[in-house]
Amino acid sequence: MGAIFLLIAIVVLIVYLSLATQCVRWVRNTSLSKWPFRLTIIFWILLPTWDSILAMGYHRYVCTTAPDIGLTVYQTVKLAPKLFDQKTGKPLYLDKYGSLDKKIFGDRYELSIGPGDRDIGYWPLLVRIRQFDLIDHQTNTKLATVVDYNPRGGLWWWNVFFGRLGEPRGIGGTSCLGRQERGNLIREILVKPFVLDNNNNFDGSK
Repeated sequence: MGAIFLLIAIVVLIVYLSLATQCVRWVRNTSLSKWPFRLTIIFWILLPTWDSILAMGYHRYVCTTAPDIGLTVYQTVKLAPKLFDQKTGKPLYLDKYGSLDKKIFGDRYELSIGPGDRDIGYWPLLVRIRQFDLIDHQTNTKLATVVDYNPRGGLWWWNVFFGRLGEPRGIGGTSCLGRQERGNLIREILVKPFVLDNNNNFDGSK
């Protein structure tokens, strides 16, 4: 199915560029002023991109105004010193993938997509809120949350040609926190709620 989408996209792009080129040349050869020529170029540039430009602008607005973006720690859990590197303080309870090590915690803690994962707004001014919650199943407590927003509007041309084939989408590919920073925050959500207990008062691995 992906090869079909790619083939259709290439054909559409070739047809679009051909029409745009012919139109621009015709206006340039027939117009006595430069403005029709310039406006024609702007038209063919904005035709497939205007909604994506609006979507990106709205997404940036949300990123600067939404109060819930980032990491929030609601409750901490004290762990024994043995779960931290004695020299660096680096946590030893994460596996090689950066997730909580089930060999240590079992199924007690889970990082899951929270109930806030939903679309907000109307196309093309549409964003998706992404929420990840760190849950303590033993105490049924939400320890921390990380919230991010992705753009969902734009790409009207994709939805026109591919939406009926079951592949509607928005521009996506970015977020308020950025992919790398969001990944760091997700790792922080697995680290910050757990604190070193020098007195060994509580071992959260039990």
